[in-house]
Amino acid sequence: MFENMVTQVLTEQLYLRTFVPPLGPAGDPRLLNEFYAPSKTADGYVCLTANTNAQVFPLMAEMGRLDFATDPRFNTVAARFANVHEYYRLRTEGLLQHTTAHWLEFCARHDIPAAPYHTLDSLLDDPHLREVGLLREVEHPTEGRIVDIMPANTVSVGNRTEWLPAPRRGEHTESILAEAGYDTTKIAELIESGAAMTAVQAEMA
Repeated sequence: MFENMVTQVLTEQLYLRTFVPPLGPAGDPRLLNEFYAPSKTADGYVCLTANTNAQVFPLMAEMGRLDFATDPRFNTVAARFANVHEYYRLRTEGLLQHTTAHWLEFCARHDIPAAPYHTLDSLLDDPHLREVGLLREVEHPTEGRIVDIMPANTVSVGNRTEWLPAPRRGEHTESILAEAGYDTTKIAELIESGAAMTAVQAEMA
């Protein structure tokens, strides 16, 4: 787990320590900037990234900053990198002008990656998650109607399409022991001795 986390972090943050000898410290100043975070809108928060001129100029124009296309601090990718703090600050301020829905629609039209910043509650109502069936309401045999989370990753064959609730304790004891090669007599002995337990016994315990 540690090695995987290091890989994830350093893939983005090795930065000038990539070179031998190092050309400077680790840590991408864009990603570590205080304004590189979910940004407040008029009614919520939005996450977006705009890097190319084709993305930045329309976005900032929508905020009333038509000067971005000519301002030498912001009119190229390299210039925005050199002035990243001010760019992110102005972008963050500009996002307050409209609602989250407005910015999501605008970004979709201009090929700007964007997504709403969810709370735990709003995540459960996300239309994409509902559409792909990640979250489903199902009837549990003992607990009533519940929300179940389906597998996020699927493969071309062998996907589970039917919903099965988590088994009760001891529910499959006998079938698992039989699959392992125990005959009915031995299974009965294991249950009688307390070495194995059926669902009925588990409920009474």
